Amino acid sequence: LSVDSTIHTESADSLNAGKTEGGEAAVSDTTAGGGAPTVAPLMKSEEMLAYAINTFTEHFPHHKLAPDMLYKGGVLFQAKKNYPEARKYFEKITSDYPESKYVENSWLAILEGYYNSNDYKNAEKTAILIKEAGLGGDAAQRANTVQAASIFKTANLVKEKGDERSAALEFRRAALDVPDFESADQSLFNS
Repeated sequence: LSVDSTIHTESADSLNAGKTEGGEAAVSDTTAGGGAPTVAPLMKSEEMLAYAINTFTEHFPHHKLAPDMLYKGGVLFQAKKNYPEARKYFEKITSDYPESKYVENSWLAILEGYYNSNDYKNAEKTAILIKEAGLGGDAAQRANTVQAASIFKTANLVKEKGDERSAALEFRRAALDVPDFESADQSLFNS
C-alpha cells in the first residue's frame, strides 16, 4: 500500500470503529457548478502528519494530547476540502472527548463540511444537534443560521425541480423553524 491509501484505510478504520454514519459556513466553497467541493490532495509531508496522528491516537487514545492531535488531523483535511475525512476526526472528538476544548469547534467544522458539500439535510440535522447539545454563543447562532440557510436552499432546489408544493412547505418551514433567520420574511413570501 502507498502511504496515501494507508492513511485513508487507517483513519477510516480507527476513527469510525463502532460508529454509525450521520451527523456546515454560510459561504459555500463548492465548485462553480454547485457540486461537491474539489478536494485538494495531501502533500507528502501532510500524508506523513496524518499517518502520525492516526498512529498516535490509535495507540494512545487516553493521552492528554489525543484531542489536540485529532483536531489537527481534522483541520488538515478540512483545509483540503476533504470534508468526509475531516468529519471522522471531528466526530471522534465530539464522541470520545466531550470535555475537550475542541468540542465546539469540532461541531462547527462538521456543520461547515456538510453545508459546503451541499449536503443540506445533514447540515440541518447537525445544526439541530448543536442546539440540543446546549452549545451557546457563537455556536448556537451559527447553528441557527446554517439550519435556516439549509432549509432555504433545499426549498430552492425543490422549486427548481418543479415541485412547487413541496418547495412552499420547505420555505414555510424555514420561517417557522428558525423565525429569527434574516430571510424568514422572504421564506414566508415564497411559500
